[in-house]
Amino acid sequence: TLQTVTINNRNSPTRRKKAKFGIYINTHRRLYLRYCKSITTMENKEKYVEPGFFTRLYREFIKKADPTGEKVEGAIRIGVLGAASIAPNALIKPASQMNNVIVASVAARDPKKAEEFAKKHNIPSIHSSYQSLIADPNIDAIYNPLPNGLHFEWTKKALEAGKHVLLEKPSCSNADQTRELQQIAKEKNLVLLEAFHYRHHPAILRLSEIVNSGEIGQIKKVEANMTFPKMFPDTDIRFNYDLAGGSFMDEGCYVTSFARLVIGEDPTSVVRAEATLVKPDVDIEMKTTLAFPSGATADLHTGFNSKWPNAWIPRALITGDKGTIEFSNWLAPHAWHTITTRSEGINRTEKVYKEGWSTYRYQLEAFATKLSGKEPDSWVSLDDSVGNMASIDLVYEKSGLGRRK
Repeated sequence: TLQTVTINNRNSPTRRKKAKFGIYINTHRRLYLRYCKSITTMENKEKYVEPGFFTRLYREFIKKADPTGEKVEGAIRIGVLGAASIAPNALIKPASQMNNVIVASVAARDPKKAEEFAKKHNIPSIHSSYQSLIADPNIDAIYNPLPNGLHFEWTKKALEAGKHVLLEKPSCSNADQTRELQQIAKEKNLVLLEAFHYRHHPAILRLSEIVNSGEIGQIKKVEANMTFPKMFPDTDIRFNYDLAGGSFMDEGCYVTSFARLVIGEDPTSVVRAEATLVKPDVDIEMKTTLAFPSGATADLHTGFNSKWPNAWIPRALITGDKGTIEFSNWLAPHAWHTITTRSEGINRTEKVYKEGWSTYRYQLEAFATKLSGKEPDSWVSLDDSVGNMASIDLVYEKSGLGRRK
C-alpha cells in the first residue's frame, strides 16, 4: 500500500520525484496484476486460446521443467549427445511438458560434465562416450546438438546404429554430407529431422497460408535478417573453421531456410556474397542476394557484430506483385511477433499463438508424431535440408571463402 505524502509546494523537486515514483509503481503494479492473472489461469488449467504475453513468458523463462511427470507406456526415449547449452530449451523443457517423450540419457566427452548436466536436469542416466550412448538398446532416438563440424560424423553413426535423429541445424558442413545422411535414413527407414524449430510454429504456418492464398500475388523479393551484437569472443566455436564455423553457417541457415520456404524454390545462383571476416576464411557477417528460377530474389543479412537497435529482432519483408507482408520476430514467434499484410484493400496485422507453446515444443511434437507413424502438421523434409545446405554452399563459394569441409 502506498502512503500519501502531503507536500506544500506543488512544484518542488521533491513533489515531482514523488509523483514520478507513484506513476512508476502504479504502472508496474498493473503489469504485475496482469501477470498474476495469466499465471492463475494457467495453473488452474482452464481451457484458453491464444495465451497472453505473461503466460508465455512464464512458461518459457520462469517455470522450471518438471521431468517427473507421468509418461505413457512406450514413450520415446531420447539420448543427448553432449551437454550443450541449447539442450534445455530445445529438448529437455518441451519433453517435460509431454507425456510421450523422455530424455533418458546424456553423454559427454567429459564424464564429470555429463554427470553435472544430468543431475541439474534430472536425466536418469549418463554415458561416458557418444558411442556408448548410440549403442544403448534402451535409447530410441538421438538428439545431436554438437558443433556443426561434428553433425555428420555422429548423426551417421546414430543412423547406422538404427536410431532416429533430431539434428540441430545446419544439418552438416556441406550438401554432400547431408545427401549421404539422407540416403542412410531412407535405406534404414529412420526419421531424421533438421531442427529448424521456427518452421513448426502456427505463426509460420499462417504465413505460408497467406503466401499461398495469392493475397500479395507472385513473390518478387524476400528480405530477411538475423543479427546479434558482438557478444561472442573470437575463440568461440561459432568462429572455428575446423568445426564448420561462420555467421552464415550459424545464422545463414535460418534466413536461407526462411527465404526458400516463402519463395518455394531453391536458388539457382548467388548474385553477391559480401563477407566480413573475424579470422581467415571465417565470416562474422554476411550480406548476400540469392536468385531463384521464378525471377524472385532474396536479400539476406547475418552477423554477430551488429549494433543497436538493429540487433536481436529477426525481421522479414516479403514483396509480391500485389502487396507486402512484414513479419517481425519470425525466428522466435512464440515470445512475440506480428504479421502485417498490405495489399489491394487489405491492411491486416495478425498474431497467431494457438496453444502458446514454444517453437521447440511444436518441433518436438512433430518429431514424436512422425515416430508414431502419423503425419505431423509441419515437417522439414530431407530434400529440404539438402536444398538448404546446397544454397549455403553457393553463398560461401560466391564469397570466395569456399564451402565448409
